[in-house]
Amino acid sequence: MGTTRDVLTKDTITGTSWTSSFTPDHCIPCLIGKSPQMPFSSNKHRAEKICELIHIDTCGPYPVLTRKKEQYFLAILDDNSNYGACSLLVQKSGACAAWIKTKARWENISGNKVKAIRVDNAKEFVEGKMCTELDNAGISVQATAPYAHQQNGKIERYIRTISDTAQTLLADSKLPPSFWGLAVLTAVYLRNRIPTKTLPGHITPHEKMTKEKPDLSMLRIFGCQCFVHQPEEIRGKGAACHFEAIFVGYIENRLGWLVCDLNGKLFFSRDVIFNESVPSHLSPPHNRPAVAPTNTPSLPTTDRVLRSHPKPLSLVAEIIMDRDERLSAQPMTTSGNPLPPPI
Repeated sequence: MGTTRDVLTKDTITGTSWTSSFTPDHCIPCLIGKSPQMPFSSNKHRAEKICELIHIDTCGPYPVLTRKKEQYFLAILDDNSNYGACSLLVQKSGACAAWIKTKARWENISGNKVKAIRVDNAKEFVEGKMCTELDNAGISVQATAPYAHQQNGKIERYIRTISDTAQTLLADSKLPPSFWGLAVLTAVYLRNRIPTKTLPGHITPHEKMTKEKPDLSMLRIFGCQCFVHQPEEIRGKGAACHFEAIFVGYIENRLGWLVCDLNGKLFFSRDVIFNESVPSHLSPPHNRPAVAPTNTPSLPTTDRVLRSHPKPLSLVAEIIMDRDERLSAQPMTTSGNPLPPPI
């Protein structure tokens, strides 16, 4: 509308004249054809207390499952403290159970009750068990408009930060993609213990939530080589005192480390010797069970190559017969092998 008004009223063209006035009205074709999305207002309001407002969202599905068949993770973020938690999920329907555990833990730590949560309109949040649980607890649900992810932008940015950190950990450790779940949990553990500018005094979310400064003496390089002590009760006579493993994370409120042996089995131990300068890796699959023998005799290598070549079967048969005739015409040694050609 503005461009048309300028063309008709200003001295930009010749051959036309405009004597009427413009009425402020909507141009329906312009609305349909080129009207952009309305801008989102910046919400700088922060909750005054812990658990006053909780942001929740899911991420996934990941193309590669974890070793426990998980393909999603549920991200939960407190608006006041920026303290976060993540739970790995096999299906989105497990979001309710993960939320109940996190809610109870945060309420016990802070002494506050959850007042409201902000989610999108996903069914796992606004229907079923989750909806019933929120109604029974008297928690207000702030559901965003469809496809308006910016209305819950804080959890969207948090998920991106966690996902990027997890991918960085995997890239540095050279571990397979199936370890993405452990990398996500490690990323959350680290982010809670890193200062953030959004909190006064550059304190950590861990200190804001628990009123205690985080102890970083337990931090180790993700994916590094380590050796785990085997107790006498389980290692047996003559067995090694330690076995090689891979460091893969931490567990909240436990003193120790989460490790994975070279076959992929997880252990939690406090007695671990780390070799942080050496990255570890899983053992190659050389111990796979042998394939059961079949009654079909195996073809010679040359026959298999010829039969797999994209040629007519009749031509392949002629080539094999011609080769067999030439081999039978050569003199044989006592061991049955053809003599080398004369020099």
